[in-house]
Amino acid sequence: TNYEPCPPSVTCSGSSSVTIKWTASTSYGCGTPTSYDVKRMNRITGQAETLKSGTTSTSYTDSQPFPGINTYGVTAINSYGSGSGTAISSAIGIAAPTFYDGISADSHVVYIDIKGLNVPEDWKPYYTLELYWSTSYSGYYTLQGSWKYNEYAVNLGNNNYCYTYDFGNSVDFSGKTYYYKLRWVFEAPYSPTRVEGSYTSVKSVTHHK
Repeated sequence: TNYEPCPPSVTCSGSSSVTIKWTASTSYGCGTPTSYDVKRMNRITGQAETLKSGTTSTSYTDSQPFPGINTYGVTAINSYGSGSGTAISSAIGIAAPTFYDGISADSHVVYIDIKGLNVPEDWKPYYTLELYWSTSYSGYYTLQGSWKYNEYAVNLGNNNYCYTYDFGNSVDFSGKTYYYKLRWVFEAPYSPTRVEGSYTSVKSVTHHK
């Protein structure tokens, strides 16, 4: 007697990439799979997207998982039907912004040169760059400014960008040193909606005229 496959047993692990592994069910009444489809829940659209279709392997590596928690599904298939199993990955972090030419400042404007993100284009609108500052290295850092990805940024070429924050002409920081750090935040329409990235190391900046 021939049967459709039963749901496979699925596991996944990883931190910057996720490896999904699965094992076909050998329970009584379960058919032998001839191929598998691997899917992931899209955090932006809320729909399942196919990462790999018709594979005969029993593992797959997702090299660009969404920040936060990722949910994967593996469907075992043969000519009689299919059975699906799911697994949830561990939390995926966001790396700290990478400086291109660091941070500089004049009397009241801060200039931040960083490298752009290496993520798919349709993800970029959901990233925000946050700037925190303090009057002392070990002091309390407050959120001073934020920008949507590449919002008001000057393109320096080769995926490098300059963001600026203006404290206003009423403030004159000339000759004073302040401390800054940045992070990326990912906010997508579907839960979990906000994932906060790692901070850069603290940068001390002396404001010049």
